[in-house]
Amino acid sequence: MKSIEPLQLDVCPLLASGQDPFAEIMAARARLQPGQSFVLTVPFEPLPLYEVFRNQGFTVDPRQLDGVWKITFSPGEAAPAASGQVLDLRDVDPPGPLQKALEAASMLGREDSLVIHTRFRPVFLLEQLEERGFEAESIEQGPENWETHIWRITA
Repeated sequence: MKSIEPLQLDVCPLLASGQDPFAEIMAARARLQPGQSFVLTVPFEPLPLYEVFRNQGFTVDPRQLDGVWKITFSPGEAAPAASGQVLDLRDVDPPGPLQKALEAASMLGREDSLVIHTRFRPVFLLEQLEERGFEAESIEQGPENWETHIWRITA
């Protein structure tokens, strides 16, 4: 099976001329073939754009190179629904559980909750969740099976 080359878009010139590149980015997104990745070059890290693409089922891989950001948006699984979401991350190697749990938690609304299952007590995750306005509780369910309940405590 032939691999599809990623679509490349550099919006640095648009931004330098004072134009908003969002429409151009979304137009490029609409031109993607099934399974095709998208590489965006920007002079700063466009954090709000990450959520837009994640909600459309893309994974996000940002890298800062030579003073610009190159973000690869790759087709992947759709973002999980927040309320009552359960993620089984026991087969995911570190730092995957931390990243996936933080991503899912960022989608939580005030009334939503998230449950994750990991092979270990997610100590670093618990610290980062607290710093980001979440509350979490981990309970050992058995050998290599920790259940962590997460909910937002700030708006």
